[in-house]
Amino acid sequence: NIPSEEVLTIGDPTVKSADRGMLKAGAEITVQGTYLDMIAKAAFRVTTPAAEEGAEPTVADTQVDFTLAEDHKSVKVVLPASVVEGEIVLTSYAGKEFKAGAYTTVVPTNVAIAAESRYKAGLNAVVTGKDLDLVTGATLAGTALDYAYVDNKITFAIPAAAVDGKVVLSLANGKTVETAAIELVKPVITSMTPLELYAGDENITVSGEDLDLVTGATLGGKAAEFILNDDGTIEVITDVTAVSGKV
Repeated sequence: NIPSEEVLTIGDPTVKSADRGMLKAGAEITVQGTYLDMIAKAAFRVTTPAAEEGAEPTVADTQVDFTLAEDHKSVKVVLPASVVEGEIVLTSYAGKEFKAGAYTTVVPTNVAIAAESRYKAGLNAVVTGKDLDLVTGATLAGTALDYAYVDNKITFAIPAAAVDGKVVLSLANGKTVETAAIELVKPVITSMTPLELYAGDENITVSGEDLDLVTGATLGGKAAEFILNDDGTIEVITDVTAVSGKV
């Protein structure tokens, strides 16, 4: 082996780091630099602070494909829907890392909710706002919603099992946004006839509003069968074991 007297130094690519600001999933990001043909991989890095003092933070990289410009002075990457705030990191074939700037991911804003008619089970509610195309799931007070995204709006039928509360919209990266809390329609009893009867001989007719929501009935604390009539009233059926009390 005959070594040269001079030392050969292999240069590194240069990467211009920039404040990337607010980015939306699917955004194409251009990173400037020189000799970027020496870049082997690109990733979006999320660093989570350690839970305990003195411990090392957790670093998670989401590796992505990149496109190299013909002049080798820029590369383009696309922000995946699954990542949250972090920084763009390019790694050379030599294993050296170059930070290309921090970013923050966009979430839906100006989120509002309204009923098409009323907040009643079976009827539709509509969520409006900006960037709702990022939403991948929705719940109402913990009840999963089957929704449709059309014309920049999220529309869903209120489930029968839903209760009062907020609609929570979730994104692929784990972020969530909430609407204002809504109060659902409940049945209201306005009258009952008769108020005195012989158990097993007569039934009780209950009048009111939204009685089609009723799924169960009791008389004097004891379960009772019932029928929903076509006119919206409910007929509570008595038997010989029925006792006095509230319906």
